[in-house]
Amino acid sequence: MFFDFLGKTEIQAALIGALFGGFFGATVPLLVSSVEENRKKRRIKRAFAPEIRSIISATAQAGLLELINDFETKISKGEEIIVPSLFYENLTYDPVFAANTENIGLIEADLAQRVTSFYRRVRLGRFRIIAYQQKKIGESEREGFLHALKIMKSAIDDLEDAERLATELDR
Repeated sequence: MFFDFLGKTEIQAALIGALFGGFFGATVPLLVSSVEENRKKRRIKRAFAPEIRSIISATAQAGLLELINDFETKISKGEEIIVPSLFYENLTYDPVFAANTENIGLIEADLAQRVTSFYRRVRLGRFRIIAYQQKKIGESEREGFLHALKIMKSAIDDLEDAERLATELDR
């Protein structure tokens, strides 16, 4: 037989060594992969938090809620409005989100849904307002503009939830 020169103890030691080697050879790469995936999840989550906070801060500093309320008051009084340029059309406002849309599925499903929903509402509000920038809002545009303001106001109202989301992403 092939192992005739080995004793029973040597064969057992060789088998045990092979089993341990196979076990560690299979589990160590899986463990390293799992650790790397967890690090990537943390990096992605922590990247979203500051961007969400910057949107919250910029909204407050720009006085968007006050501006929207002012527009609504003027519309209710029948006054004409010329919408100022609030956003640049060709500017990437959410670079972290744009860079990580393909990785959003790596974070927990609930967080991924809330992050995506936040950006969708913000982008929709921004898009609606961009459509009216530098335009005079007359009688025929009032209804559409009021709807755009409602969308933007809803996104602004959700900013308190967004701060909680950013805090959760920081964990």
